[in-house]
Amino acid sequence: DRVQQDEPLLQQLLNQQEKLRQEEREQKRLQEEEQEQRQRRLLEQEEETQRQAQLLRKQHEQEEQYHEHLQKMQREREWNLRRLQQEQQEREKRLIQQQEQLQRKQLQREQ
Repeated sequence: DRVQQDEPLLQQLLNQQEKLRQEEREQKRLQEEEQEQRQRRLLEQEEETQRQAQLLRKQHEQEEQYHEHLQKMQREREWNLRRLQQEQQEREKRLIQQQEQLQRKQLQREQ
């Protein structure tokens, strides 16, 4: 008779035990999902960080190329300016020489 009385209690304990196991499995599943989500977010953040770093490197490289281009253009301008000044000086020198020559010829004629 005692066994019959204990049977519902035993069944109730078994049910509670099963319910606890289910809750533990559900808790574990949720924790694993959260961990996966955290890992996914970290991976996405890492990828974004690498992408940003790549963009910054590319931008820096372009800025360097632009700066080098500007320096090259500046050197070319300076060289052209020196060349033009030199040509101008040579033209002025020739003009002075031609004027002196003309003056000498005129002087010779007058004599």
